[in-house]
Parts: sequence; C-alpha cells; structure tokens
Amino acid sequence: MPFILDPRLETLSHSIGVIETIDIRLADDSRFVWLYLVPQLPDISEFEDMPEPIRGKIISLATSLSAAVKAHYKADKMNIASIGNIVPQFHLHIVARHIGDAAWPDPIWGRGIMQPYSDADLLQRKSELQKIIATCL
Repeated sequence: MPFILDPRLETLSHSIGVIETIDIRLADDSRFVWLYLVPQLPDISEFEDMPEPIRGKIISLATSLSAAVKAHYKADKMNIASIGNIVPQFHLHIVARHIGDAAWPDPIWGRGIMQPYSDADLLQRKSELQKIIATCL
C-alpha cells in the first residue's frame, strides 16, 4: 500500500524537505514557526505503529531540529507533540513559541485565525528552514 499524505496536511502545509522518508512540512500559519514531521509510511497513526528504525530517526530529527529552530528563532519554548485527534495520520508537531506570541501561553491549536504566508514570506521561511535542516544532518 503506497503512502498518501492526508489531504488536510497537504492543504495546510508546505513540504520543505524529506530526510530518510520523513517529510518535513511547514504549517501555513505565519504567526508561528510550526513544523510537521510526517513519516512517509502507509497506515501510521501512532508512535508504536512505526518500525523502530523510523521511530528512532523521527525522534533524533525532532531533537536536533527543535534545538536548531530554537536557537535560530530565539524561541522561549519549543512545543513538540503528536496529537492526531483530527488528522489521524501520524505527524509530529514542532512549534517555536515566544512569550507574547498570538496564543501564548496557551496551546496554538484552535487559537485565533491562521494567517497564511504570502508567497515572498513563504519562500524566505522555507529557505531559512532548509538551511537549518542542513545543519541537522
């Protein structure tokens, strides 16, 4: 069975790179530096559904990527979560939080109205993140 990205993730985010079958996606909400890590495997909804090598890679990538994002964007706190109540396909959220951001101190989910990136801002943010990702390899 082939991997198919959930249409909601496809619609609400942009791929910025694939590292060893893990799609790194940028949420289309310019209020936050908000990434999704999506293993490109069919029928994965929970951590325990992933084969160990992929599970280890996603944890390692989340750890290094969150540290690099925190440093680059001077985040006060990094939020890392796998919720999946609305989109059951496994995806790990990595969000750089800043004191006083649009949802602080609450969780970002369901807070306010998403503000999609302009084309220029999307290109800029993707370029920044691709450079950050390169340091994590």
